[in-house]
Amino acid sequence: MKKYLLALVLVMGLVGCGVKSTDSGSGGGNEETGNGIATGVDVADSALPQRIQYSDDGTRLVTGAGSRKSYYDISSIKRIDLTFSQSNWWSLMVANYSSETEIPAAMSYDGTALAANVGVRFKGDTSYSQNNTEKKSFNISVDYEDSEQDINGYQNLNLNCAFGDDTFMREIVYEAVNQYYIPALANNYVDLYINGEYWGIYVNSQQVDGDLIKEWFLSKDGSRWRAEPSTTTSNQFGTGYSGLNYLGTSEDSYEPWYTLKDSNKDDPWSDLVATCTALNATSSSAYTAIASVLDIDRTLWFLACENIFDDEDGYINKGGTDYYLYWEVETGRMVPLEYDGNSTLQSGYASWSPFYHASDSNYPLLYKLLSVPEFRQRYLAHMRTILSERFNATAMNALITEYAAFIDSYIQADSKKMMTYSAYTSALTSLKNIVSTRYSSLTSNSEVKVTGLTIADTTWTAGGVALAQPTSSETVTVTATVSGSAGVSAVYLYGATGVVGNFGTIEMYDDGEHGDGAAGDGVYGCVILAQASGTRVRFYIEAVAANSAGTRTYDPPGAEHDVYVYTVQ
Repeated sequence: MKKYLLALVLVMGLVGCGVKSTDSGSGGGNEETGNGIATGVDVADSALPQRIQYSDDGTRLVTGAGSRKSYYDISSIKRIDLTFSQSNWWSLMVANYSSETEIPAAMSYDGTALAANVGVRFKGDTSYSQNNTEKKSFNISVDYEDSEQDINGYQNLNLNCAFGDDTFMREIVYEAVNQYYIPALANNYVDLYINGEYWGIYVNSQQVDGDLIKEWFLSKDGSRWRAEPSTTTSNQFGTGYSGLNYLGTSEDSYEPWYTLKDSNKDDPWSDLVATCTALNATSSSAYTAIASVLDIDRTLWFLACENIFDDEDGYINKGGTDYYLYWEVETGRMVPLEYDGNSTLQSGYASWSPFYHASDSNYPLLYKLLSVPEFRQRYLAHMRTILSERFNATAMNALITEYAAFIDSYIQADSKKMMTYSAYTSALTSLKNIVSTRYSSLTSNSEVKVTGLTIADTTWTAGGVALAQPTSSETVTVTATVSGSAGVSAVYLYGATGVVGNFGTIEMYDDGEHGDGAAGDGVYGCVILAQASGTRVRFYIEAVAANSAGTRTYDPPGAEHDVYVYTVQ
């Protein structure tokens, strides 16, 4: 059993979420600094992106749920005025829908006129083609005439009409929760006027563009694709093709199924092909190869968020459209990105299994990753965290009630809305019921409801001082109390330097010889070797239960986007 566990931690350290990139151009680090700590990529604190912040006490580095820029402040509804000089602007927009050609309009934001015209076009698929009202969705290019023009740093605006969502908040609520766990769009509400006529309230949703990337990643220098089949293909959703499916070694085979939005590389498609190739591998080293090109932990959080919210319009349902991919240049890994959440929390999907489509090879992120016991347990741990922290009746009902009170008067005043006010209030009640049904369905699942171990009192000491910032000559002892009725199979520390990059693994022991106090007292410990001055070290703890599933628990629960951190003096 001991030999098996040591082999298992090696797999997790190299494959799971701590593999060091093998792409020599990635900057992700190909070495360990010693003692299982992997080398990552660092930046100065002043250069940290908006969504990566220290906790208030400085002991954790957290990615997500950072302060919103003023443009996406949810606490006030701003006014947007568009003025078209063309009397036939509507027919021009209809004629230009397929080509996505913009027409110019003067714009003011919250009473302040922009100096140059913006470009406006209709956007959306079903929200345009199946919507017989004037309340269409709009895309606005603020930099249409002036490449430097922006609103609070943003140049692309998406005004969504919330077609099919009588609550007018599914997308808002979805991303409000997502932002704690994965790169997520910022959203708020705006009031729209066109040529002086009130067009009603809109969901103002952030664009998946360079602005979003630089908020969540160290730079926007990577490559970004939208998974969307071209109009020449017969497979509308790209299932089996644009879901990171292996289509051969030729880059030409992938281009009909993905749209390259941005890249700073001469050959970005090779990274997409490498990711699909790794997901197709079946050798014993397949998962090491996957982890070298895919951010596995972030992918598991992404899949858990989509499943919990039963996102009908996303990867886990369609398999090949309505998601983005970002190749992170600093780590050399691919990251799936969520967007378009107005089709979440539908009553017809509230009974989805937590492993929906995991047995279908057309969905390689699900099929490949969730077939590995370690990854499956990590995915389940992430799902339990989301359910415990934010997707439950108490938290979700409070969020829905808060937003409903905020937009109620605007909904009533919107004469172009696609539902009656009575339908809106009824839909809010239905939304709360769906949340309750979905929560019950997931928590009653035999694998989800398994209770893992408890990790408490995680701390580190340097020079005998708790939570100290060590000197370059000092080792750091990390301890944590682990307990649970299932018994403890193993405890590991995942550690790395820098801000981003893969983690290495150190086993922790309760033997009285690793700074853990007395043997058998439930306190597990390990030692991190001394690091060079200025080195930032981040880590988290994994506890494996001694049950048949090998149930995982993490501390902090949000690992790997929420980790402990210290910096060597």
